[in-house]
Amino acid sequence: MWASVRFRFLLFVGVAIAWVGVPIMILWGPGGFLFSSLLVLLCFALASLNGRRWILHRLKLSPIYPVEANHAHAVLRDFCRRLEMPCPTLCLLDSDALSVGSFGLSPARSYLVITRGLWQNLKPGELSAVMLWSLFPIREGFVFCDSWRSLLLSPLDWA
Repeated sequence: MWASVRFRFLLFVGVAIAWVGVPIMILWGPGGFLFSSLLVLLCFALASLNGRRWILHRLKLSPIYPVEANHAHAVLRDFCRRLEMPCPTLCLLDSDALSVGSFGLSPARSYLVITRGLWQNLKPGELSAVMLWSLFPIREGFVFCDSWRSLLLSPLDWA
């Protein structure tokens, strides 16, 4: 299963290199393609080092520790054991919206984000169902490519 995640990630890196490298290659020749490929790989390396902290800080997320929510952590660990996947870190977003999301840059470093509104308004069984539903994109590898794409496109927010 994780082989397909790695394949999707490598395919995503290849598309990113082609997306940046081909226009620069047209302008500068083969040397421009090599330069842009190295630039894209450098961006991926920097994002892998600081990307998680940047997303946590930007969304103002706070981790939910097992002491605060033992039932939720026990359910999450059980689901992850059954799905044969690493357990994501559970985080709380201070919002009244009823929403759940996930992000992560690798299978072992993924996060499951639950809003305060969802946390307070759902019964434990309903919250368990929502957590299980949100684990499947992490398990199938969709979250990682989406998180990388968001990090690479984030400079457009500053423009």
